[in-house]
Amino acid sequence: MHVPHLFIQNAEVNEYNDKIFNFASGIKCTIKAKGSIVGANSAELKHKIMKQIPHDTRKTKQIISHHKVSRR
Repeated sequence: MHVPHLFIQNAEVNEYNDKIFNFASGIKCTIKAKGSIVGANSAELKHKIMKQIPHDTRKTKQIISHHKVSRR
């Protein structure tokens, strides 16, 4: 029976998700998201915008950020 699970802390959510992922059989994969900045005319402007994104997941809807700016 599938029922919703409510957790107080993100660590509990991650622990539960890891448990279910490890228990599941079949093909598993990891999908990495890649963000982009549209409209920035220079690498410097892109870098400035990226620096404004907080590293605190409580401020980014739980999205983990790995700031990496490629210079082209």
